[in-house]
Amino acid sequence: MGYHQKVYVRRGTKFANVMPHSEVCMHMGIAGKTMGCELVGERPMVQLFEIESQRPFSAPILTGEAGIFTDTDGQFYTVRRVEQ
Repeated sequence: MGYHQKVYVRRGTKFANVMPHSEVCMHMGIAGKTMGCELVGERPMVQLFEIESQRPFSAPILTGEAGIFTDTDGQFYTVRRVEQ
């Protein structure tokens, strides 16, 4: 049994994230896969990276499509499953 935990992320910092089953991720064939991510741009978008090579994967996508959300203070976070 597990639970979900908020993990805050910052612009300019690369982090690994399991891609959600959003329409964009399903279309790109990465839903459920772990990808490198970085928040980029003035209106933040997510640049995806291949984990091993750190090469960019596609053009940046919207934060919500990448499973990254904002809290009431405007901080970005993703939700990770934590096993007990």
